[in-house]
Amino acid sequence: MAKKIQKIQDLVEKIKNNPSDLAFVIFSAPISKVQDQDLLQSPFPIPTDKKCIKIKIRPSTTTSSYKEQIFFAEFFTEKQTFHRKINVDELAELIIQTGGIWFKSIALRFRMNSASVQELVTVLSNKKGQVRIIYSTEKKSEHLEKNSFAEFKNKNYILQEGKIVPFLVRLGIMTQDGTVVNSKRDKFKQVNKFLEFVADILPELKKLSGGFSKERPLKIIDFGCGKSYLTFALHFYFSEINNLPVEIIGLDMKEEVILECERLATSLSLKGITFIKGDIAQYANSQKEKKSLPPDLMVSLHACDTATDYAIEYAIKQGCLAILSVPCCQHEANSQLEYKSCKKEFKPLLKHGLIKERFASLVTDALRVEILEQQGYSVQVLEFIDMSHTPKNILIRAVRSLKEKKQKNPSELAKELGLDLTLNSLVNH
Repeated sequence: MAKKIQKIQDLVEKIKNNPSDLAFVIFSAPISKVQDQDLLQSPFPIPTDKKCIKIKIRPSTTTSSYKEQIFFAEFFTEKQTFHRKINVDELAELIIQTGGIWFKSIALRFRMNSASVQELVTVLSNKKGQVRIIYSTEKKSEHLEKNSFAEFKNKNYILQEGKIVPFLVRLGIMTQDGTVVNSKRDKFKQVNKFLEFVADILPELKKLSGGFSKERPLKIIDFGCGKSYLTFALHFYFSEINNLPVEIIGLDMKEEVILECERLATSLSLKGITFIKGDIAQYANSQKEKKSLPPDLMVSLHACDTATDYAIEYAIKQGCLAILSVPCCQHEANSQLEYKSCKKEFKPLLKHGLIKERFASLVTDALRVEILEQQGYSVQVLEFIDMSHTPKNILIRAVRSLKEKKQKNPSELAKELGLDLTLNSLVNH
């Protein structure tokens, strides 16, 4: 193993030049002299008075250019974990500010051109504040690597490697010959996993709708579409694979995102796909006076906090046949849960901040499921993608049932916990 000492700035430039090569970063061994106030006043504020003892950073599965590369950052205190998305420049600044100042050790792993070799980089500081960087290489088991790649190649994905998918090529997930880009395999698997969930309910969509035709196309609304990987995937799956007429609307609040999606759709000559700038409430109000058919399928991935509730409410009141929702950042319940006022049975769940946060997220989604069932939906709770990629991995899949709706009855669990959540208010009032 070769060792080489360089300045932190050199390491930062390496990350900036090839951000997609970075597999993970771990900041550890906090320096005791760092005060809480130093953390609170940093460009990466941690909303707690407890000292940050570790930071873990990994790349998002989102494919993007240098300026758009996103990383997931986890800030650990003794009892809590805080999540934040950061870009390449913020990561670089974090390394510069913390190396030898906040933490004694920063470990990084880079992917190399060879799939069986990875580069390990360790930033170390001594008691005098002197910093050095150690570079080394690590060779994986060729047997394991080959088997892993073969498994990926042979898996029966809906979108298969080797078969050119135009939107995947344009989004940088595939090359022109249909080969999946190595750094984009996680995104490729995520898109396919999502389509598997859709494929499972397609027979029910056809049955509930009476079938789709040019006069009666399959209508889909995607709330918070973002860069629209899944929006384009849905269009391709229904129109190209299943030969069904489809009309899809992607909604997002960021104008630059909408413009980029429109350019991509135009360049691919796609019909039946539209992108609109706005929020869910604005869109819902604009549809009240229109006589067009409501959506058959509502999709909402990582709509933050109560935005998920507004999306689900819209789907329920519009009578959507199916709902696919991946909730995110369930802060509302967490803010309402009180340790002092709760019943003794729940106190162990609210005693520690980290456990309380996770409990609140689970309670929020459990109550969403209950409300959907009350409104006449058959509901499944599924793991969307592996926890190693994102902790926000619960997918709620709801399909309208032919059974009568249950009587509106406030949840006993919500009562016991003293919760008054947005979705219950929207649907039952």
